[in-house]
Amino acid sequence: MASESYAAPLPIGRSSVFQASVLRGLLALLALGAITAIAGDWKVSPQLGVSERFSDNLSLTAKADSGFVTTVSPGIRVHREGGRIRADIDYALDNYFYLGGDLSDRSNNRLRASLNAELVDQLFYVDAEASIERSASSLLGSFGADETTAGGFSNLSSVSVAPSLRYRRGSLWSGEASLRTSYVDSSSGSLASSIGNTFRSRAVSGSAFSTVGWSADYIAEQIAYASRAAGADVDSQKIDLGASYKAAPKIRLLGNVGYEEFKSESLNEEPNGGWWSVGALW
Repeated sequence: MASESYAAPLPIGRSSVFQASVLRGLLALLALGAITAIAGDWKVSPQLGVSERFSDNLSLTAKADSGFVTTVSPGIRVHREGGRIRADIDYALDNYFYLGGDLSDRSNNRLRASLNAELVDQLFYVDAEASIERSASSLLGSFGADETTAGGFSNLSSVSVAPSLRYRRGSLWSGEASLRTSYVDSSSGSLASSIGNTFRSRAVSGSAFSTVGWSADYIAEQIAYASRAAGADVDSQKIDLGASYKAAPKIRLLGNVGYEEFKSESLNEEPNGGWWSVGALW
């Protein structure tokens, strides 16, 4: 079971967190565009959103300042699907213009992009995502606050790339292994900027094991934050071995054993140890 080698994910250091910026997102999008240009048809759809809103308290302060806010959002939507590649890019530039009140005009980028590619037939795959959005800085923000009001929101950029190998050995077994690397960058100190690696591997029995089946899973995850104040680093791994037995035509007995390890400075007592479970499927 080559996909079940118990290897820990790539190590990450605290200094590498500060390299997670919007630049990485732009580079990922450039790579996405280069890959998707190989073949297939593009569908490009320009878009424009316009809205008008009146508020009797634009800045949500004790000193009410009424006024109008006009939102103009030009953007573009790109879709490509053909061969073994699918790509979606949805970008808009939200512009807010204020008439009345003390708020200044401003603009925000908004992006959603994804890529799913089968680079080697039925073997090597790549999934990637990138986003730029406005996010509430706190769950305890002002009631009625939204992206047009003052304060309470910050820019949040994220990029994730996940190459994976998938293998099938006829009717005997199939396996998959993937490593997802994720970067999150926030313009607000109250939100955590971080980098994370998640390694997953799984192998399961095929149709040749009709009476007795088996499965093996391994997951390891590391998350490092930009600062101690933003959050406590996490390092965890989990092993799960399963077996099943066909006791009757419509009844299958199930059993699992595993081990789980979780490390974080935010926990006084780390929940580490083995576990097991039994059951039946009808």
